[in-house]
Amino acid sequence: MEPRKRLSREIYSVPVSCPSQQGATVLSWAQAHDEQKNTDVKINLAWANYLAGHSDEAINYMKGIEASAPNIAAALNAHLGRLDEARAIVAEWRKNGPFSIATASCWQIKEPMKSVYLDDLRKAGLPEK
Repeated sequence: MEPRKRLSREIYSVPVSCPSQQGATVLSWAQAHDEQKNTDVKINLAWANYLAGHSDEAINYMKGIEASAPNIAAALNAHLGRLDEARAIVAEWRKNGPFSIATASCWQIKEPMKSVYLDDLRKAGLPEK
């Protein structure tokens, strides 16, 4: 299989199939081997680190690509107490569709990570419906 396709397939399967700490480790490896500097790698690194409780590290991966994954950027900023930034991201994100806690809760995320994620989105100003 072509290395680029293999890397993409591995990246997309990691956060779902691995515990968050292991996922972050595998994704760090993927980033080190990603010559094209794929935004998806950074998003997945941010997500895995956020779920592992490493929000300070996760926010660094989101720098400059917030619009690519506004849900993660908003949750991270809210989790770190940066509520103005989080609310600005949510306001911009909601211009693209009727996003809400109800739609975000459809993601298949294990507890307690799901509750933390939804609570952070609430802090960021995402409405319930």
